[in-house]
Amino acid sequence: MKMSRKERETERHYREILEAAEAAFAEKGYVTVSMEEVASRAEFAVGTLYKFFRSKDELFREILRKKLEMFIPRIDNILSGKAKPLEKISAYFFECLEHFWESPRFFRLFTHQTMGAICDHRAGFAPGILELYHRILKSLEEVFKKGIASGVFQPVSPTVHVLILEGILHYYLVHLTHMESPIRNKDEEQALWEFFTRGAFASLPQRSARLYRGAYQK
Repeated sequence: MKMSRKERETERHYREILEAAEAAFAEKGYVTVSMEEVASRAEFAVGTLYKFFRSKDELFREILRKKLEMFIPRIDNILSGKAKPLEKISAYFFECLEHFWESPRFFRLFTHQTMGAICDHRAGFAPGILELYHRILKSLEEVFKKGIASGVFQPVSPTVHVLILEGILHYYLVHLTHMESPIRNKDEEQALWEFFTRGAFASLPQRSARLYRGAYQK
């Protein structure tokens, strides 16, 4: 259905507000940015801004939701597809890096400025974000579980594999967000993947086998 002129104008204003808010949050951090500053950057009156968003929290959550709407389906397709476990984990790893370079400003905002608030459910801040992340972690565990059963990955708890993989990804992205003008280095990305797989591949010491069995006998 074709949008009316007024609807097109409303949609344009909505996008302009989100773009201005994302830039402000990424540059200064969530806490220090006010609704007045966002309105000024978007070249709107503050009252107009409040017609779209009732609070700064709501505005911030909408930025996250829009970004995750683009990212989560891509990850779900990778992890639920028919590829082999190692291929899925590799695709997930490099898709996360690819997504960073598509939206470095968003990752600066998400990982560096506000991760603590997002992940602390007691703060009541963007509670759905943590649920989405846990769903991804659960899917990753299932992939590792199948990879362990087929002899590809070491038979330690799948949770251990996930924690190591996410730790490498998270801290590498945090490292990049601390850089004023990060430049992509694909050799560095490949080296990180190889470091992970050297520890994850099955070359099975007896102690690792006992740890894995113990994790599922509790």
